[in-house]
Amino acid sequence: TGTALEHALATTRTGDSFELQGEGEFLILSTVKTQNGVYCREFEVRSIALQEIRVGLACREDEAWTVDGIVAEYQPGVPAQHAGYVPASGDQAGLADQWLDRRGATEALSIDEETKLLANDWRP
Repeated sequence: TGTALEHALATTRTGDSFELQGEGEFLILSTVKTQNGVYCREFEVRSIALQEIRVGLACREDEAWTVDGIVAEYQPGVPAQHAGYVPASGDQAGLADQWLDRRGATEALSIDEETKLLANDWRP
C-alpha cells in the first residue's frame, strides 16, 4: 500500500497518462467490474529506456489494489510519450482477455461510472 503504482491505479482516469517515477509512461486502458462486484483495471507502462511495454491487470479488493499479473513485451523503438496506444501483439495478445474472462469481468465502465468511483474512493 502507498506505492506510486497503487496511487496511480486509484486515481487515474481511463485514457489519462503520466510519468510513473522511474518506470515510464503509465496509462489506464480500461476499468471493469466483475460479476462479484470487484473493480479491476487494465494498465500499461511504456518504458522507452527499457524498450518495453508492460501490460498489467489489477483488482481492488479489501480497499487495496492487487496486481494479478504483468506481461512485458520487448518493443524496439517504443514510441515517445503521448504518442498513442500501442496494442500488445504476438503470443501474449490474448492474455488480458483470458484473465478478464476468468475474473468474470463485465463490459468496461462508462466514463461517468468511472468518474463517480474515482470521486468516491471506489465506493459505488
